[in-house]
Amino acid sequence: MKQNLILGNIINVEKENSKCIVEIQNLENSYEIPIIYYKGYKAILDNGNNQIELNTEKSKNGLILVNLPKSKTNSYGKLTIWYNGTNIQKLSYIISILAIIITILLFSKNFNLTKKQENN
Repeated sequence: MKQNLILGNIINVEKENSKCIVEIQNLENSYEIPIIYYKGYKAILDNGNNQIELNTEKSKNGLILVNLPKSKTNSYGKLTIWYNGTNIQKLSYIISILAIIITILLFSKNFNLTKKQENN
């Protein structure tokens, strides 16, 4: 889904799967992105020369707020925002997978023991 916006310094907004790419002209201090904020969002600013990882925070409207570093040389950049998840979410995913594996192993071991007892 592609939307061409001319709102202030925002030239273009593109949404690809779980990523939002915002093209910005005349970079300013901060931008409020119209996506509801959750912990775990990441943002990268690509200004042509390098990529800078930026912090995201909750704006007073509950949306994503990205604070940009001041740049005297570049007046254009692509801001890419995506949901990366939190460390606790990643840890809980690993614990869940381990619990499933252990449960399968215990059931298969119990099944084998029951089968051996029936054969004797």
